[in-house]
Amino acid sequence: MAISAKGGNNAESHNHNDIGSYAVVLGDRTMAGDQGGPFSYPGDYFDSGAPEKYKIKGSFGHPVPLVDGVTQSTGIKAKGVVLKKEFTNEKDVFSIDLTSAYSTPNLDKLTRTFVYERQGAGNFSVNDEFTAKVPIRFETAVTTQTNWSILDDTHLLLTTETEQMVISIEASGAVKFTHEVIEVNSPAYTRIGIVLKDQARTGYIRLSMSAK
Repeated sequence: MAISAKGGNNAESHNHNDIGSYAVVLGDRTMAGDQGGPFSYPGDYFDSGAPEKYKIKGSFGHPVPLVDGVTQSTGIKAKGVVLKKEFTNEKDVFSIDLTSAYSTPNLDKLTRTFVYERQGAGNFSVNDEFTAKVPIRFETAVTTQTNWSILDDTHLLLTTETEQMVISIEASGAVKFTHEVIEVNSPAYTRIGIVLKDQARTGYIRLSMSAK
């Protein structure tokens, strides 16, 4: 297993409003995370409204949260603030504050913590925690080109010709799944939404990914 994760801000060159995005690779296949692309650009791809028009360019098409129905904002004020960064031979921990990325008036705080454990075949977890002034809707997402299936209420299975990966889901409440195929001048991929069924003032969703 190999992983990458990013912070930054939403005014960077070729940015896709995707602070907190990541990628997970088994063998030579990206099993989940940022899908890259497109391979060619529509004429208005760099216009100000492109992140809303083309889901591959906005945060909806990336493995980042959707907060009370709102995607990440564009601009330098939308940034990931590093809270913790610890890298060792056994485990990496990278935590960022994503609050400023969302123009959601009722959001007080949103953090995302990545933990990459190297023991055995490896394990990668993504933990989102939020607090809000009033109960809000909250979801995160997995983006993938693999064949995928729902094993049960808290597990997904992603498969390719040579690899299998299980995603275990822990959350502050019951979750439901949504899915949408996204394709913009690049190979189609699926956005799997992992949605808290009930609105809440505080909550979390933790995804843990490991080879099967």
